[in-house]
Amino acid sequence: MRRQARATRVARGAVAASVATFVALLSHVTAGGAMPGAVGIVVPLALSFVACTALAGRRLSAIRLGLAVALSQALFHTLFVLGSYQPGLAAGH
Repeated sequence: MRRQARATRVARGAVAASVATFVALLSHVTAGGAMPGAVGIVVPLALSFVACTALAGRRLSAIRLGLAVALSQALFHTLFVLGSYQPGLAAGH
């Protein structure tokens, strides 16, 4: 029974992290941000997975869900900007 609860928690975390990553990336690029490279997507996804899984809990909670989304969005914003940094462009301005 305990293993099933853990699997459910990990599955919730994975789904939440995947959806959050997709929405954040789509919003970032739609708003005019540069498309980050593979590392700029995978690192935020992995960190979001850890945060969302840790906050998933045994039952769905609006507070934990809100915390997971807020934390993920802060990570995404920072890491997408860092992941799309191009040194040659900064020197030209």
